[in-house]
Amino acid sequence: MSNKPPDNMDSEHPGPNFRGPGINLRKLDVPVRILVTTKNTKYDILLEESGGWATIQGGRYLPIAARARVNGCTFGGTAIMPGFLAPGMHMELYIPGLATRITTTRIQNACLIGEGWEFDMGWDRGRSGAA
Repeated sequence: MSNKPPDNMDSEHPGPNFRGPGINLRKLDVPVRILVTTKNTKYDILLEESGGWATIQGGRYLPIAARARVNGCTFGGTAIMPGFLAPGMHMELYIPGLATRITTTRIQNACLIGEGWEFDMGWDRGRSGAA
């Protein structure tokens, strides 16, 4: 298994006011598996569409795998960076049937797994991930 990210993966941020590492979900070839570790929970995300729809398992709202959407990430408020995950931010999920969006605790790390490759972003070790 390769420890090198795929050629099309970059950490391009979604806007001019954010300077830091992250994963632009819209630039990933799908399907791709993303293992996200937050302060309290591990999420197993099988991203099936570039629009964020995925099969997700983790946390108290998704104890078994279910269809949900990764909206993006926030600093904990209402402003969202759509289609983007970054360390230190909160992942926001939409789960059909719930009256509200789910906001996780702060993202600590992520590992991406595709066909024949795997890449640990290394955020929990002070690395900035793929360059």
